[in-house]
Amino acid sequence: MQPILSECTPISKCVATWVGKRGLWRRRSIVSGEYLGRPTETYGLWATILKTEKKYIGCCGLRAAGSEAYLGYFLARPYWGRGLASEAAKAFIDVAFDGLRLPRLLADVEQGHEVSEHILRKFGFSFLSREEIAGSGRVILDYELSRAEWERRSIQPGHRGFSG
Repeated sequence: MQPILSECTPISKCVATWVGKRGLWRRRSIVSGEYLGRPTETYGLWATILKTEKKYIGCCGLRAAGSEAYLGYFLARPYWGRGLASEAAKAFIDVAFDGLRLPRLLADVEQGHEVSEHILRKFGFSFLSREEIAGSGRVILDYELSRAEWERRSIQPGHRGFSG
Protein backbone atom coordinates (compact mmCIF):
# COMPACT_ATOMS: atom_id res chain seq x y z
CA MET A 1 0.00 0.00 0.00
CA GLN A 2 1.35 3.42 -0.97
CA PRO A 3 1.64 5.90 1.91
CA ILE A 4 -0.88 8.72 1.71
CA LEU A 5 1.31 11.08 3.67
CA SER A 6 4.49 12.53 2.25
CA GLU A 7 7.73 12.47 4.15
CA CYS A 8 7.46 14.53 7.28
CA THR A 9 9.40 17.77 7.31
CA PRO A 10 10.49 19.86 10.29
CA ILE A 11 8.29 22.73 11.42
CA SER A 12 8.88 25.59 13.82
CA LYS A 13 5.22 26.24 14.66
CA CYS A 14 2.24 23.97 15.06
CA VAL A 15 -1.45 24.75 15.48
CA ALA A 16 -1.94 21.92 17.96
CA THR A 17 -0.68 21.45 21.47
CA TRP A 18 0.57 18.20 22.89
CA VAL A 19 -2.26 16.57 24.80
CA GLY A 20 -1.05 15.19 28.07
CA LYS A 21 -0.95 15.34 31.80
CA ARG A 22 1.47 18.24 31.76
CA GLY A 23 -0.62 20.06 29.16
CA LEU A 24 -0.08 23.57 30.52
CA TRP A 25 3.67 23.05 30.81
CA ARG A 26 3.76 21.58 27.34
CA ARG A 27 1.89 24.54 25.89
CA ARG A 28 4.43 26.90 27.42
CA SER A 29 7.24 24.70 26.12
CA ILE A 30 5.75 24.74 22.64
CA VAL A 31 5.44 28.51 22.68
CA SER A 32 9.00 28.90 23.94
CA GLY A 33 10.26 26.59 21.20
CA GLU A 34 11.47 23.92 23.62
CA TYR A 35 9.33 21.25 21.99
CA LEU A 36 8.92 22.61 18.51
CA GLY A 37 12.44 23.73 17.92
CA ARG A 38 14.08 22.12 14.94
CA PRO A 39 13.44 18.39 15.28
CA THR A 40 16.44 16.12 15.59
CA GLU A 41 16.80 13.15 13.28
CA THR A 42 14.39 11.22 15.50
CA TYR A 43 12.69 13.46 18.06
CA GLY A 44 10.30 16.37 17.68
CA LEU A 45 7.09 17.14 15.84
CA TRP A 46 7.22 16.96 12.08
CA ALA A 47 4.88 18.60 9.59
CA THR A 48 2.48 16.11 8.02
CA ILE A 49 1.78 16.80 4.36
CA LEU A 50 -1.07 15.12 2.46
CA LYS A 51 0.46 13.97 -0.83
CA THR A 52 -2.66 14.30 -2.96
CA GLU A 53 -3.25 17.91 -1.93
CA LYS A 54 0.36 18.88 -1.17
CA LYS A 55 -1.07 20.47 1.94
CA TYR A 56 0.04 20.72 5.56
CA ILE A 57 -2.58 18.87 7.63
CA GLY A 58 -0.97 18.55 11.05
CA CYS A 59 2.07 17.18 12.78
CA CYS A 60 3.34 13.93 14.25
CA GLY A 61 6.42 12.60 15.95
CA LEU A 62 8.18 11.39 19.05
CA ARG A 63 8.87 13.47 22.15
CA ALA A 64 11.91 12.51 24.18
CA ALA A 65 11.26 12.27 27.92
CA GLY A 66 14.51 11.31 29.58
CA SER A 67 15.31 7.78 28.46
CA GLU A 68 11.78 7.25 27.14
CA ALA A 69 9.69 8.63 24.29
CA TYR A 70 6.07 9.65 23.75
CA LEU A 71 4.17 9.22 20.50
CA GLY A 72 2.13 12.19 19.30
CA TYR A 73 -0.06 12.89 16.27
CA PHE A 74 -2.29 15.88 15.55
CA LEU A 75 -4.33 16.28 12.38
CA ALA A 76 -6.71 19.01 11.28
CA ARG A 77 -10.33 17.94 11.77
CA PRO A 78 -11.19 17.78 8.02
CA TYR A 79 -8.63 14.97 7.70
CA TRP A 80 -9.96 12.78 10.50
CA GLY A 81 -11.44 9.39 9.63
CA ARG A 82 -9.14 8.68 6.68
CA GLY A 83 -6.58 6.46 8.43
CA LEU A 84 -3.95 9.19 8.34
CA ALA A 85 -3.35 9.27 12.11
CA SER A 86 -2.87 5.49 12.03
CA GLU A 87 -0.39 5.82 9.17
CA ALA A 88 1.56 8.51 11.00
CA ALA A 89 1.46 6.60 14.30
CA LYS A 90 2.77 3.43 12.67
CA ALA A 91 5.63 5.30 11.01
CA PHE A 92 6.84 6.69 14.33
CA ILE A 93 6.27 3.43 16.21
CA ASP A 94 8.60 1.87 13.63
CA VAL A 95 11.15 4.61 14.31
CA ALA A 96 10.90 4.02 18.07
CA PHE A 97 11.35 0.25 17.91
CA ASP A 98 13.18 -0.52 14.66
CA GLY A 99 15.35 2.59 14.54
CA LEU A 100 15.91 3.65 18.14
CA ARG A 101 15.45 0.16 19.63
CA LEU A 102 13.56 1.64 22.58
CA PRO A 103 12.25 -0.93 25.08
CA ARG A 104 8.85 0.80 25.21
CA LEU A 105 6.92 3.74 23.80
CA LEU A 106 4.50 5.86 25.81
CA ALA A 107 1.45 7.87 24.80
CA ASP A 108 -1.12 9.89 26.67
CA VAL A 109 -4.52 11.06 25.59
CA GLU A 110 -7.24 13.15 27.12
CA GLN A 111 -10.20 11.01 28.21
CA GLY A 112 -13.01 11.27 25.69
CA HIS A 113 -10.75 11.21 22.61
CA GLU A 114 -12.07 7.77 21.68
CA VAL A 115 -10.55 7.68 18.20
CA SER A 116 -7.07 8.38 19.54
CA GLU A 117 -7.55 5.72 22.20
CA HIS A 118 -8.71 3.29 19.50
CA ILE A 119 -5.59 3.99 17.43
CA LEU A 120 -3.35 3.31 20.42
CA ARG A 121 -5.14 0.07 21.27
CA LYS A 122 -5.11 -1.01 17.60
CA PHE A 123 -1.31 -0.90 17.66
CA GLY A 124 -1.12 -2.82 20.93
CA PHE A 125 -0.75 -0.03 23.48
CA SER A 126 -1.94 -1.04 26.94
CA PHE A 127 -3.64 1.22 29.45
CA LEU A 128 -1.27 2.22 32.27
CA SER A 129 -2.97 4.82 34.44
CA ARG A 130 -5.56 7.55 34.73
CA GLU A 131 -4.78 10.97 36.14
CA GLU A 132 -7.16 13.79 36.98
CA ILE A 133 -5.66 17.23 36.48
CA ALA A 134 -6.64 19.24 39.56
CA GLY A 135 -8.84 22.24 38.86
CA SER A 136 -9.06 21.61 35.13
CA GLY A 137 -11.73 18.92 34.84
CA ARG A 138 -9.36 17.04 32.51
CA VAL A 139 -8.54 13.36 32.82
CA ILE A 140 -5.43 12.01 31.10
CA LEU A 141 -5.04 8.35 30.21
CA ASP A 142 -1.52 6.95 29.95
CA TYR A 143 -0.66 4.08 27.61
CA GLU A 144 2.44 2.05 26.83
CA LEU A 145 3.60 -0.28 24.07
CA SER A 146 6.55 -2.57 24.67
CA ARG A 147 8.93 -3.47 21.90
CA ALA A 148 8.24 -7.15 22.69
CA GLU A 149 4.51 -6.63 22.07
CA TRP A 150 5.22 -4.73 18.84
CA GLU A 151 7.51 -7.49 17.61
CA ARG A 152 4.96 -10.16 18.58
CA ARG A 153 2.32 -8.37 16.52
CA SER A 154 4.69 -7.89 13.60
CA ILE A 155 4.91 -11.63 12.93
CA GLN A 156 1.20 -11.73 12.09
CA PRO A 157 1.09 -11.80 8.26
CA GLY A 158 0.11 -8.44 6.81
CA HIS A 159 -0.57 -6.97 10.22
CA ARG A 160 2.57 -5.05 11.21
CA GLY A 161 1.14 -3.70 14.44
CA PHE A 162 -2.51 -3.66 13.36
CA SER A 163 -5.20 -5.61 15.18
CA GLY A 164 -8.34 -3.98 13.88
